[in-house]
Amino acid sequence: MTLVTGFRLDRKNNHMETKIQLKHPAGKKAVSISKDKYELLKGETIKYLKSNPEGTFSDISKAISQDFKERKIKFSGSLNWYLEWVKLDLEARGIIKRIPKTAKLLLSILTLLVGLNSCKEIPLQRADNDFDVSVPFPSFTSNKPVILFDEGHNNFHTTNGLYKPFADLVKNDGYELTTLNDRITEQRLGTANIFIIANAKGTGDLNDTPAFTEEECAIVKNWVGNGGSLLLIADHFPFGSAVENLANKLGVEFQKGIVQDSLYYDKKSNDPSQLEFSKENRLLTEHEITIGVNKVITFTGQSIKCQDSSCISFLSLSDAAYDLTPNTKVVKDGNDTRVEVTYDNPQSAKGRSQGVALKLGKGRIVCLGEAAMLTAQRNRDDNKVGMNYNPDNKKLALNIMHWLSK
Repeated sequence: MTLVTGFRLDRKNNHMETKIQLKHPAGKKAVSISKDKYELLKGETIKYLKSNPEGTFSDISKAISQDFKERKIKFSGSLNWYLEWVKLDLEARGIIKRIPKTAKLLLSILTLLVGLNSCKEIPLQRADNDFDVSVPFPSFTSNKPVILFDEGHNNFHTTNGLYKPFADLVKNDGYELTTLNDRITEQRLGTANIFIIANAKGTGDLNDTPAFTEEECAIVKNWVGNGGSLLLIADHFPFGSAVENLANKLGVEFQKGIVQDSLYYDKKSNDPSQLEFSKENRLLTEHEITIGVNKVITFTGQSIKCQDSSCISFLSLSDAAYDLTPNTKVVKDGNDTRVEVTYDNPQSAKGRSQGVALKLGKGRIVCLGEAAMLTAQRNRDDNKVGMNYNPDNKKLALNIMHWLSK
């Protein structure tokens, strides 16, 4: 178990609280919580499953809540929020398992063989090249709009990497796709109709320094103002920090951490950072971009907000959504460097978004706070992530491009 270095003073009880870094079963970013709370909820969860070999999260939550009430244990904070993260951590460590196609959990007996097999290196994410990227009726057969896809700023997503399904999809829809492998110039932007930036990174151990120079930011803003279209995508930390200077010039604020929702998340995943925006829950706003789309799923990103009131949020966060702030630690061991990122300090994300559309001068901009929604990936457990998980995400991707093409 990894303890987060550094402590937080609990002024009420006048002692130092040790925090612990949790894990996520899908390899996503996880939070750090009080070690005392973790051990308490871990023990209660295991105790319940020993007596009830198959139990749902709801069963466990109700039993623990009742037990605390009877024992007069006062639990500070949201019990369900902490319990959800403890459950995910126990799943990630193989202590409990989810029964396929049900909400039930059960204890898992670990063996040395399992531990040894887990040492095999498997990529956290890979493009799902089996995903159907066909477009039966391409939007453009002549006068094809030109997309310039940024790959010159240490980008995590590239057209031959995790964003290959997206790249193939837009080409099948009739777009001409080119890549930028150097700095942004007026000449290169002048060759394109749409400029796409997906998870540009800065430099250094944290990759959170500005990915773009002030000159590049000014060039992009001027190009959009004169009629260009920009799709700017920045995921959870460090991507929001890396594009902060560019986003600010465009009137958009990235939160720079991660966002979760205790109510409107994808229940099938049981992950509060895998958010659901639908017509049913009224978080999917009526707009040209959402025509023909009934539900959008996002996969662990950050919140964003427009500074201009005319900006349209088409993926609106609920009042139950909350932002989490990243805490980082750089660990160096010889030539090896490891960065530990934990998230805490939940703050309301009410009024914020994960997808906005705006106009700037003669041009158009779409900003997204999560990247996987527009591509198709497989995670380490071979689970689908993106358009392959939720079919309407494919329609959303095409709608965004069509809106930017006008």
